[in-house]
Formats: sequence, structure tokens, C-alpha cells
Amino acid sequence: MNKFLWDLKAKLYRMLRCRFPVHFIIKQENRNLERLLQSIEIDGRRIVDLGTGTGNALYCFAQAAELFGVDLTLSMLLAAKQLHPGVSMIQADAVSLPLQNESADIVSAIGLSEYIKDIELLFIEVHRILKDRGYFLFTFSPYGIFTALRFLLGNRIYPRSMEQIEQIATKVGFQVVHTGHSFMQRQVLFHKIGN
Repeated sequence: MNKFLWDLKAKLYRMLRCRFPVHFIIKQENRNLERLLQSIEIDGRRIVDLGTGTGNALYCFAQAAELFGVDLTLSMLLAAKQLHPGVSMIQADAVSLPLQNESADIVSAIGLSEYIKDIELLFIEVHRILKDRGYFLFTFSPYGIFTALRFLLGNRIYPRSMEQIEQIATKVGFQVVHTGHSFMQRQVLFHKIGN
């Protein structure tokens, strides 16, 4: 989807996220993300949140020394900045980041991968910016009727299986640490295992 349409959807996303049943679904997904993050140290880390959108997941990283929200559209970043004024915002494509090699301790891509056709490009870019032994918190939409229904919102969705994700992650240099799943999403914590 192009930037113009995402700009139009920024306000709609903020409104829907606080309404039932979307609020309930997001709450469950956030509990899973918090559970996955319990196994790693966040205090004092440099964290990059890709596809930050309206900032829904930024609260998970409140203890970070430095926190960057990255999104393709300015309207999403402005909405996130209103909720999280202390977070540095970067307008960029998640598969072509203006960040130095090995500059982040933790990278998250929550609710982003289903909009990216070639997901291997995302894994390669995350691997590039992550420090050695860094963590990648990743979510994806599995195949299923509820993922297919998201087409009605006007988005091209790319569902995937855990097997597909693990194959790409292993090829690029990641290892699965923990997984979780919720109604419409799978959550995975990866560890960077080599350059």
C-alpha cells in the first residue's frame, strides 16, 4: 500500500485499536509480546521498532536507553510521537534503513511483516543493524480465514507459516528463542547467531 493511503488510515487505526473486538485482540497480542520480552534485558539497550505505526508496542520498551520508532509514513509517526514524546522517530522503509551496521541491541517488527512481500529482505536488514547476539522480536499473520478477511480493509496481506519463517530466519542467521500465538498473529523472539 502506498504512503498516501497509509496517511489516510492513520486516524482510523488509532480509533479502531481502542474499540472491541480489536482492543481485545491487541491486548492478547501485547501480553504475548511482554511474555517473550521477559527473557531478555531491556534496561540500557538501544531498541528499534520497525513499522511502529501509531506506537502501540512502544510501551513494551519503556526501559530502553534509546528507543527509535521507524515507519514509512509521517502520519503514523506523528500519531506515535503524540503518545510517546520521548521516542525518536525515523521515516524510512523497513527494508532499507538509514541506520549503521550493528547499531541496535533489539529490533522489533510487530504487525509489519504481513505487508512485506519479500520477507527475507526484512530479515537481512534486521540482521545488518543488530549487534552480535542481539534480539529480533517479530510477528506474522498465519494462513487462515481471519487473515484473509483483512483484505476487506483494503490491504494486501502476505500470510506465512512458522516453517517458512524459520527457514528464512535460519538462512539469514537467526535462531528461535521463544514463540507465542494469539487469535490472528504469531509472535517469535529470535537471537542473532552470526554475521
